[in-house]
Amino acid sequence: MVGETPRGLAQRGITKALVVTDKVLVANGVAGRVTGRFDAAGVVYTVYDAVMPNPSIEAVQAGVAAFASSGADCLIAIGGGSPGPRTRPCRSSRSRRRRAPPRR
Repeated sequence: MVGETPRGLAQRGITKALVVTDKVLVANGVAGRVTGRFDAAGVVYTVYDAVMPNPSIEAVQAGVAAFASSGADCLIAIGGGSPGPRTRPCRSSRSRRRRAPPRR
């Protein structure tokens, strides 16, 4: 599945991704397995690794700001628990600007 992600992004016209994860998954190499595929495929991305369990409003706002300033067209969440749900406020903040085509 991860290996298909770069192709799926290109098919949807995505030019830059914000990879949302936590510092533990960066440190233990899990995030690198995904971003390594992006590097090999020439996908432009930025990593946001400040995700934490039970974040404060300020932490969520920081994630929204990171997405807005990244110039990314999409979010890629790596990890279980916190990263996935933490992308929701970011997605909501940009959903009015551009919607990706539906999956097929």
